[in-house]
Amino acid sequence: MKLKRIVSIALCVCLFALLGLLPALALTDGAERTVSPWAEEELRRAEDFGLLDVGTLPADDAARTEPVTDWTRPITRAQFLRFALSYAAAMNHSDREAFQMAVNRLLAEKDRSGHFPVSPFSDEDSPEVIAAYTLGITEGRGGGIFDPNARITRQEAAVMLCRAYAACGGEVTAGREVRGFADGETIAPWAAEAVRFLHGRGVLQGVGKNRFDPLGDLTVEQCAVCFLRLSEELPVSFLKGSAPHLFTQKEVISAIQPADGITRWDGPLAVFIRRDQGTVLGDTAYFLAYTDGGIRSLEAGVPSHSYGFPFDTAGFSEDGTVFTYTVTVEEDEYDTVWREGEPAERVLLAEAGVYTVVIDVPTGTQTVARESL
Repeated sequence: MKLKRIVSIALCVCLFALLGLLPALALTDGAERTVSPWAEEELRRAEDFGLLDVGTLPADDAARTEPVTDWTRPITRAQFLRFALSYAAAMNHSDREAFQMAVNRLLAEKDRSGHFPVSPFSDEDSPEVIAAYTLGITEGRGGGIFDPNARITRQEAAVMLCRAYAACGGEVTAGREVRGFADGETIAPWAAEAVRFLHGRGVLQGVGKNRFDPLGDLTVEQCAVCFLRLSEELPVSFLKGSAPHLFTQKEVISAIQPADGITRWDGPLAVFIRRDQGTVLGDTAYFLAYTDGGIRSLEAGVPSHSYGFPFDTAGFSEDGTVFTYTVTVEEDEYDTVWREGEPAERVLLAEAGVYTVVIDVPTGTQTVARESL
């Protein structure tokens, strides 16, 4: 009966896929992802823990313009690194983009001009690839090639998952004794230890019929679930309070450059930093630099087309768990958008009014309220 049930479920999943009826998982960023039924619960937990902070996944085809939302499709090497860095950021009480910035400024060797580190690869120079290389999560394909659009096999994924865990302070030890896979002899020697380690701890399972399928493709949803299981099943984890952080608070503050454009408010749990830079059309960025060495970048509570609006008031609550600032927008704030072959369009960014932005310091979550003038 159990076998019949498994076959029935598998047939249903295949039918759903053929008819386009796989569930669309709506996440808090408003986007919907097509996922398999088995993955829904774990993906929701992964989102709750901040492990799906991957932004718009880069497509594996230059002709594609739509974001990659079908998470049942094979994952590429560039996409995998987004998840790996999201995991490393969560292990360091950070968001992915701010963590990448800190890694690239503080750990990578700078060239003689003192600029951002140069990519070691001839075919990829994105900040996340540089950060992942610096952390030791990827070494590329050899010969200075990263091959960002290539698919990742299950045995390659095992090795890179272990490297991500090791980069966050974990130790990859000998795998527990598990029944050998029927296709175990086809697993490459360089991946065997990683496969044993992850399979023995329930992170990366087989594909049925006692097979591991080392050369099979890893899918986007499988990748996300594996990083969740790294967090839940292994001893070094931010969920268990056992993950050592890479940086100190002083170091992450130093990574927020330029220093001469920084205004800071110090609290018991974090420093709130406002960074203004630029000349004619300036840019304002906001950060939380935590006492434990974590760092988060924050969206502007009140959007503007250039520098952020000046704060009327700003400060932490007495216990430091909340940071609040207010700004006054005297008249409606617009930006101009140009699209090829179309007339310029004025886009409303912020209505006139008095805004109060409240930030939950531990998570970086913001709420915004507006009162009319």
